[in-house]
Amino acid sequence: MSDILLYYIHFYKESSEPAYAMVYSTTSILRILLILTYLSSTMAWIGLVRTFPIAEKPNKRVQNATAIDSKFKQKSGCRKDKHCQPSEYCNRYEKTCLNCRKEGETCRRNKMCCRGMECAGGVCRRKIRLGTEGALCTKDRECNYGFCCAREKGQNICKRMLQEGDRCSKPNRLYLWSHQCPCAYGMKCRRRKRTNKLLDLIKDWNDESERRCVRTNYNT
Repeated sequence: MSDILLYYIHFYKESSEPAYAMVYSTTSILRILLILTYLSSTMAWIGLVRTFPIAEKPNKRVQNATAIDSKFKQKSGCRKDKHCQPSEYCNRYEKTCLNCRKEGETCRRNKMCCRGMECAGGVCRRKIRLGTEGALCTKDRECNYGFCCAREKGQNICKRMLQEGDRCSKPNRLYLWSHQCPCAYGMKCRRRKRTNKLLDLIKDWNDESERRCVRTNYNT
């Protein structure tokens, strides 16, 4: 701005124009000064606004959802395990979050046990690799070769199939609901031969304790 004033003063000293031209030039200088003053004040105001940004308006939907969630936890507690922390489970009767149960403690479902454990037979235990003996299952194909999916303590687990000489029962398609697997491949469940025929009159011939797993190439 000072450079502009010096330029106009130097111009007026060397100019040979009449006095009215000098007056006209002076008014022009004043106008330019006013414009520059206005622009400088405007730029200063813009910089002030940038220094203090306007705060964003809060999201009412998020606030309402948070308020509803807090009210739900205060009044009704939890309804599902996902409403609790990772190391907790939801007690559906008391509707409260409780600490997970450790190995050997009683349980009713897997979520009640701590991480890395499962509920088997009503007790928390360490997870067993799928398909191996004692692993939880729902079908035979989920168990490894030589095992079947049989019931034990109210749950289906992989159990080893019966070997030669093991006591067995009549083969049927309902062994998933029994505590015993069928005989292994290449064997059948048959009655043992009796040497004393008098025992047939004393013992019931249908007694399942007389059945054993035998190989099919044996003469039984």
